[in-house]
Amino acid sequence: MIISNLWLHWVNNLPGLFKEVERVLTPDGVFIGSMFAAETVYQLRVSLQQAELERTGGIAPHISPFVTPADLGSLLNGARFCMITLDSEDITITYPDLYFLMRDIQGMAENGCLTSSPSSLRRDVLTGAAALYHDLYANPDNSLPLTFNILYFIAWKQSAVQGKPKPRGSQTASIADLGKMFGEDPKPASES
Repeated sequence: MIISNLWLHWVNNLPGLFKEVERVLTPDGVFIGSMFAAETVYQLRVSLQQAELERTGGIAPHISPFVTPADLGSLLNGARFCMITLDSEDITITYPDLYFLMRDIQGMAENGCLTSSPSSLRRDVLTGAAALYHDLYANPDNSLPLTFNILYFIAWKQSAVQGKPKPRGSQTASIADLGKMFGEDPKPASES
């Protein structure tokens, strides 16, 4: 078993890492993980990009890129994993202002690591981003939400002893019959 929790977004070569994880797992071994996904901190990304575009005429990548669920599934499949399961969750945290939000991200060591991005933001860009963030996303109490989109995954190394899915259409029961199977009244509550 290999477990990874919220650090894979820092890896520059996910295909290579996933192939290596698959290589070292024993047959029927499991790879369980979570990672930040594409919609993570979208409010901050949009505000920074719009403010920078308005003030400088261009944008720099201040936030690292994140993987999409479709890409993650394809990467795991490309590394020869099977029985891949993906799920996602949005966790939203609120902050009193953009400056506190950015200090918190820096304190988490999640500020960008891209070598192509400038090391700091111009003051006018930051001030503009704060105003845009508030105008676009502020809650009724004026707090600022920041969303972390997290992908959870489970992927198995192939093995001859693994169960195989049944052929499509070979089921012997319908989902509609689940209530009967567990002794529940099949009638809706309003008809009883």
